Amino acid sequence: MTKHRMKVAIYTRVSTEEQAKEGYSLGAQEDALRKYAESNNLEVYDVYSDDGYSGKSYERPEIQRLFKHLYDGKFQAILVKTVDRISRRLSDISKLQDEVLVPNNCRLLVSDNNLDSSTLDGKMFINLIGTFAEYERGMIISRVKAGMEKRAEQGYWNGGIVLGYNNINKQLVINTEEAKLVKRIFELRAEGKGYKYIAKTVNEEGYRSKKGNLFSIGTIKTILENEVYIGKCRWGKRKDWNTKRRNGVTKDYVLVEGKHEAIISLDLWAKAQAINNTNKESVSKNRNFHGDFILSGILRCPACGAGTVMNKSKKRDGSGYHLYYMCQAFASKGLKACKSNLIGKESIEKKVLQRVKELLNDITIVEDVLERIESQKLLEKSSMKNTLLLNSKNLEKKKALLNKLNSDYSSEKLGARVYNMQAESILKDIDDMEERKRRVEREYEDLQTESIITKETIYQALEHFDSLYKTATFEQRKSLLRAIIKKIEVEPNRKDIKCITFWFDYDDALLLSKTGRTVS
Repeated sequence: MTKHRMKVAIYTRVSTEEQAKEGYSLGAQEDALRKYAESNNLEVYDVYSDDGYSGKSYERPEIQRLFKHLYDGKFQAILVKTVDRISRRLSDISKLQDEVLVPNNCRLLVSDNNLDSSTLDGKMFINLIGTFAEYERGMIISRVKAGMEKRAEQGYWNGGIVLGYNNINKQLVINTEEAKLVKRIFELRAEGKGYKYIAKTVNEEGYRSKKGNLFSIGTIKTILENEVYIGKCRWGKRKDWNTKRRNGVTKDYVLVEGKHEAIISLDLWAKAQAINNTNKESVSKNRNFHGDFILSGILRCPACGAGTVMNKSKKRDGSGYHLYYMCQAFASKGLKACKSNLIGKESIEKKVLQRVKELLNDITIVEDVLERIESQKLLEKSSMKNTLLLNSKNLEKKKALLNKLNSDYSSEKLGARVYNMQAESILKDIDDMEERKRRVEREYEDLQTESIITKETIYQALEHFDSLYKTATFEQRKSLLRAIIKKIEVEPNRKDIKCITFWFDYDDALLLSKTGRTVS
């Protein structure tokens, strides 16, 4: 009786720093793991490769795809060359074993050390190796930080591109034309002009950022707070930022005399900073007003299609504010980007909620969604079948061609040099076709086993919308609308809704179909 072969998922990873090192390439890892699988009678289900991702977290596309297939029970083990390919954090490795692998009857196999996490010794050694992997990662980070900090303390630039300078061999050299713009920005600020006014002005004067973009409020603010322009070298302001910010530490950084030439005089810098400090209190007070703008981001500007942000203006009688949604591009970059295109808050929100309620009460819409989901699945299945059929025919042709080539070589119709060259090319094509076949077969299998969406499922999700919305907080209402709506477009008159596009049958939202529902 033939023993059942264990299915394994091969996982390979290479970080940006490791890409040039011998033996670290994705191809080298995969070759070694395939040989290991073959010698241990393991069946390879699929290969998952993250190219250019560090091992500090699981925020990698291919390992996330691997986890999805693991939960679906597609394989019984993950096969890696070394423990640090999975993660360089011991806590992540332990959590993977205890909370993911064990509950799903899966295991971790490490080829270089011949370890199996399902055994007591294997788990112990994997954790031990994980400890050293985390230590190594910490040492690498420490060495890099120490080197950069040392350079900064000596006055050398550690950053990337910066407006006003060219970065030549890690040295800042003044860019004459850009330096004029930097001075213009500081001069406008010293005159008391706001960030938005400055962004609007330089955009209208034809200036662009280092990357060729329009200047925004954030860009202007960053320039005006950067000590590099007075000849200083700053390093570490954002170092360990999450921890420092939580602890209230925001000024623990290196600031020394730089090796580069200053663009801004100390007098101009002082004047600009005085304006910054004066305006901080008024900005803070202005931000205390929230106004519950639940459509910010999903309501689009009718002219440029950008998102929208809060806008308010005092009523003449002093009784409160007129509230509007305003084009975000205009708010940040001025008239060169767009116009304000104000949309009345109260009116548009009522109309949107009315449309949503109409949608939820329309049984034909739900049925239409289900019908199109099923049609899309049938189309995808048909397409995959056709692809497999065509691939099989081409594969048979290539194999027949290889057989003829072997025959001609055996009968000495072909010399060794020509034979080797042609055989290598055909064998590569055959390998590619067989890999393509396996990939499409897996996709077809996934499509077959996808969870079934029924009318009842959709009704259950939508019927409680009204009651939930009435009792929800502002943030909950915002989240609820974003779970249903992708974007809202209004007519040029900025009063009537042009269409609402919903998420629930968008491929990039719930992986259901290629088209989205729009309600006019």
